[in-house]
Amino acid sequence: NIQDGQQSDTQSETDPLPEVQNSEIASQATLLAGQSLLLGGFKQGKQIHSQNKIPLLGDIPVVGHLFRNDTTQVHSVIRLFLIKASVVNNGISHG
Repeated sequence: NIQDGQQSDTQSETDPLPEVQNSEIASQATLLAGQSLLLGGFKQGKQIHSQNKIPLLGDIPVVGHLFRNDTTQVHSVIRLFLIKASVVNNGISHG
């Protein structure tokens, strides 16, 4: 099993502890000593909305959009894990 935890951006005013989002991959594989296994599937996405505007003018109904800029950024991350098998005998690694 591979577990991954990521701290959430949102925090509650009543609970000062950060929220952690957990993900887990479970897989079984048979490898010989020295072989590697590539695991993927952790995909994380985030959208960030921002607004830049000229004070007061950007808030005017109907024409306010002429004085402000709204942007949305999308970030996507895919994590891959490369695991190499080695044989361990009496605490001594061989491979």
